[in-house]
Amino acid sequence: MVLRLLQKPQKNEPIAEISMPQTVTWADTERDLTAWLGNSMQQEAMRYLYALKPRVYNSHDSNLVEDWRRLTTSDHPYYMCTKYFNDGDVHAYFFHLTSRLMMLFLYFYGCTS
Repeated sequence: MVLRLLQKPQKNEPIAEISMPQTVTWADTERDLTAWLGNSMQQEAMRYLYALKPRVYNSHDSNLVEDWRRLTTSDHPYYMCTKYFNDGDVHAYFFHLTSRLMMLFLYFYGCTS
């Protein structure tokens, strides 16, 4: 199937600003950051990771910096989520370890390796 443009597309210009004082996400019923920072394991893991940032960047080791950046992806704290009911079902679907605590241990191991 061949599609042809009959008219030149018009450039879309913004028509207004939107204020978003709170973070809004696609995840879970709350639509907030609790899927990533809602329990003490997640909070401690992120505190530890970001405390390493100055040492990692000051090392000038590009491989270490890349590894650190990979550890900042949102999947890691998401898999430490301990929610229940429908939200928990979604987290469990993507989670392949035996426990959230095991995820925390593996995450800290990754941070210190």
